[in-house]
Amino acid sequence: MSDNLVPVVYDDQVFTFNRRGGVARYFTELLRIYREDPGLGVEALTPFRYTVTEHLLELDPLCYRRAPLPEVLQRPRVLRPLNRMVARRSAESAHLMHHTHYFPQALTSQADHRVCTIYDMIPELFPEQFLHGNPHQAKRQYVDVCDAILCISQSTKDDLLRVYGTLDKPVVVTPLGVADHFFDARPEADCPEYVLYVGQRFDYKNFDVLLRSMALLGDTRPALSLVCVGPPFTETELANQDELGVRSRVVRRAADDHELPTVYASARCFVFPSRYEGFGLPIVEAFAAGCPTIVADMPCSIEVGGDSVLTFSTDDAEGLAVMIDRLVGDAAERERLAAAGRLRARTFSWRRTAELTRDVYREVSRS
Repeated sequence: MSDNLVPVVYDDQVFTFNRRGGVARYFTELLRIYREDPGLGVEALTPFRYTVTEHLLELDPLCYRRAPLPEVLQRPRVLRPLNRMVARRSAESAHLMHHTHYFPQALTSQADHRVCTIYDMIPELFPEQFLHGNPHQAKRQYVDVCDAILCISQSTKDDLLRVYGTLDKPVVVTPLGVADHFFDARPEADCPEYVLYVGQRFDYKNFDVLLRSMALLGDTRPALSLVCVGPPFTETELANQDELGVRSRVVRRAADDHELPTVYASARCFVFPSRYEGFGLPIVEAFAAGCPTIVADMPCSIEVGGDSVLTFSTDDAEGLAVMIDRLVGDAAERERLAAAGRLRARTFSWRRTAELTRDVYREVSRS
C-alpha cells in the first residue's frame, strides 16, 4: 500500500454478534468506501474471516463467510478465537486500531494508537433497563485508553461528556449516513395503507405507544395496518396485541437491504417513537425514501430530523393517533414532508462519515 494511506485495523467485535443494524451497517459502509476510493487515504484492514453480519457478507462474500458451525455456536466466544486462528494479517502490531465494540478482551491486542466509537449512553442513563449489567461492558475503559473518541451525534457527545466528565482527548462527532439506493425507492402499486415501524422493539424503543395509538385508530381507520420490520414477535408481544385488539392489523415483515427502501416508500408514514437513541438511522432512511416521518420529541430525533419531521410527546398515544390520522388523510402534507425529508437526507452521507473519520485517523496517527 502507498505510504500516503493510513493503515487502520478494525477488530471483529461487532461483526461476531450484530447480524443487522445501525452499528454493523456503519462499519460496513466505512470499509466499503475506503476500499472503493483509496484517494480518501485509508487502508482498511480486517484481520478476520468469520462473521454473522449480513451487511459484511453482502459486501464481500469471497472475503467474509459464516463459520462452518451450527447456529447455536455462531457466538462471539466461538467466532473470535476462530478469527484469531485464521487471521490473514495480524492485529498484534497494528499502527491504528478502530475498536467496534467494548469487550474487555479486545484491549489485549497491541496497537500504537486506538480509537473507538460511542453509539449511545443508554446503559448509563437507563441502568434499570439492564438487570444483567451494562451490555457495553468495558466502555469506560475504552474511552480512557483510546487516543480519540468518535460520537455518532452531537446528542451522544453531550451525554458522553455529561456522564464521564471532561476528557483529555479529541471527542469528534461523525454522523451516520444513508445509502444512495434509498433515494431511488418507489412505492409498490396498489399497496394497502400502512404505518411503518423499523427496528427492535424493547424497552426504551417505546413501541408500546405506537400499538396503543393503533388501537385508538381502530374505529376511524379500521383498514390501516401497522407493518413492523424487525425480529419476530414474542409470545408476550402477541398477547399484548390481543389485549389491545390490534393483532389482526399488525404485520411483521422481513425486508433485506434491497427491499427496505420500497417498504419505506410505500408507507403512509413512518413512526420512530424511541425515548432515546444515539442517532436514529431509520429516520434518515425514511427521509431518503420519501416517507413522511413522525418522531418522539427526544433530543437525538430532533437533531437528526430537524424541521422535516412531525413530533409527539413521548408517551402520548392519543396525540400520536391524531397525528397519524391527520397525515394519512392529507396527501398534500405527506408530499410536503416527503420533499423536506429527501432534502435533509442529502446532508447525511456515508462518504461524509468516512471523510470525518479519516480526518481523526490522520490526526491520531500524527500524534
